[in-house]
Amino acid sequence: ALEAEGRISLPPPRAVRRGRRCVADPVSPARDVPDAVGAVEDLELVLVTDARQRAIWDGLMTHEHPRGAGPFVGCQVRYLAGSAHGWLGAVGFASSARWLACRDRWIGWNDDARRACLHRVACLSRFLIRPGIECRNLASRILGRAVRMAGDDFEARYGYRPYLLETFIEEDRHRGTSFRAAGWRRIGETAGRGRQDREHAATEAPKAVYMYELDARWRDRLRVPEPRLAPLEVGAGLDRENWAEQEFGGAPLGDARLSARLATCARYQAEAPMRAFTGAAKGNRALIKAYYRLIDTPDNEAVTVENILQPHRRRTLRRMQGEKTVLCVQDGRTLNFAKRGLGIANRTAAARSLRLHATIAVNADGLPLGVLRAAFDAPQPSGEKDKLREDRWIEGLRDSAEAAAALDGVQAVGVMDREADFVDLFVERRERAPGVELLVRANRVLGESDADKLFDKVREIPAQGKLTIEIKRPSAQASKQAAKAEPRQAAVMLRYLKVELPAKRKAPVELTIVHVREENPPTDDELLEWFLLTTLPVESAADAERVLTWYGLRWRIEDYFRVLKSGCKIEDLENRTAERLQRAAAIKMVIAWRIHLMARLGRELPDLPREILFPDAELQVSSVFAKSRDAPKNLGEAVPPVAALAAASSGTRRVRN
Repeated sequence: ALEAEGRISLPPPRAVRRGRRCVADPVSPARDVPDAVGAVEDLELVLVTDARQRAIWDGLMTHEHPRGAGPFVGCQVRYLAGSAHGWLGAVGFASSARWLACRDRWIGWNDDARRACLHRVACLSRFLIRPGIECRNLASRILGRAVRMAGDDFEARYGYRPYLLETFIEEDRHRGTSFRAAGWRRIGETAGRGRQDREHAATEAPKAVYMYELDARWRDRLRVPEPRLAPLEVGAGLDRENWAEQEFGGAPLGDARLSARLATCARYQAEAPMRAFTGAAKGNRALIKAYYRLIDTPDNEAVTVENILQPHRRRTLRRMQGEKTVLCVQDGRTLNFAKRGLGIANRTAAARSLRLHATIAVNADGLPLGVLRAAFDAPQPSGEKDKLREDRWIEGLRDSAEAAAALDGVQAVGVMDREADFVDLFVERRERAPGVELLVRANRVLGESDADKLFDKVREIPAQGKLTIEIKRPSAQASKQAAKAEPRQAAVMLRYLKVELPAKRKAPVELTIVHVREENPPTDDELLEWFLLTTLPVESAADAERVLTWYGLRWRIEDYFRVLKSGCKIEDLENRTAERLQRAAAIKMVIAWRIHLMARLGRELPDLPREILFPDAELQVSSVFAKSRDAPKNLGEAVPPVAALAAASSGTRRVRN
């Protein structure tokens, strides 16, 4: 390129000798290789670092691989698959193809981005299991180890880390089963031109192109936007037969078989959400074993909460894309488990607990669209300032901003309770997450004296609106005094005022405070008074009322946690480590969301077709169970008998609502 611009003058090219100067010697065959990978002794993947190992690698490829040993192009990393039985195979990575139409479309690159970031894609150029070796799962095991090692070894050798891998498969010779089992994705085909093609002529048969994501956040790191999401109806794909595959299918767990196992286990667990999995599986020993192998995967594997929830998150984003406004509601709960030894809750050292901080998406009608994020921590002692909790609110805000950036024309509003009322959150939104508006109930952000002055100032301005709020029965988690309160209608006055919050070493944060106060409460103890801080524009009483309505939908996450604890019995999990508890809890979180949505659809949109969630067979059985002669006509009539049937199958007693 420099020579073409006239900046330098290069000497004429020398003749290039193709191929290696010497032919590598054949490698001794492996002996007594078992027929299953679990029985292979001392299986290891060895990084090729010296001349002796390179000679073995060359010998294997030259004599046993159909395309020989090379030549390789650019940065290169090679491995040998060794064992007590001898050398079983070899793997080789090199630089990626300079141009590859289906890959570049899949990534979403333009020419400038491809030129700048092409080194972040590495090519699996050679993969060999030696001819004559018949060992079940050996190929996928070696392939899985190779992709886990490649990132570190590229970085150690060349100073950078690839984010994606590519490879090419001749499908007339191989079906790609091992690659799919190891989590690779088929994205298209080549045009039939080899790497050395300079005549732009298709001289080879097209090959299938497979890609592997070494880093789940590769789009962010390559600054490539997510492809535009197609909107999804709220209840689409949630029928009994298909919902688990829709919400869990294709999870990037490092092995396609694990992803399929996850969907199957979730479907069975959803049939009896209040039972342990052994009960939900109805004695299916193979399924029970598969579930616990999934949950008990070593901690360094890809079976993480984030990866388990990834397919559900993407479906959630598609449901969000179909809305004008979406509320990203955050809150936390402590999950107390039965046994000792994990964390501290409520100053009781014997409690075994995890602190769950979750974000759920809710539309403006109050329908839960899905779980956006879940993070687990060991709770800190009560009464101590917990910096980790503040970090979780900020992380949740960043995640909501990332979700909002993937949407087109959707207003995202982060809704939080009083625990999120700290200045750093508002500064974070202003500086790094402007794509999300904030709506937080005021508590302590200005300090006691300043807050009192501000609150008094808002109380003293003339009322700018009046409305009636329905106060429902408090939840079971309310205090004993609050739990005695009866449902009622509260007539409240509405006020709003623009304010500035001081921030340390930062410019003040401009917000609007919306004040709601009941003028004639039954008693002083039952006085309803809220102060809401928001970045949303509030120019009229109608704007303030809309803010109040959206904050009222924050209680959807309280309902969700109640379903998670009572309807899915998440605190009855008995896994022995925090990592295993988190994986099992992540599955139950999606199941709880589906139950929550089903209940809300039945209550708030009862006239929807019953088939949106239930197949005919389930409706007929539920009708018989409920001793009804007529099948349910709509969703509102379908939910109660199905819920009763689910309660009975879980061994619970029906109660009147």
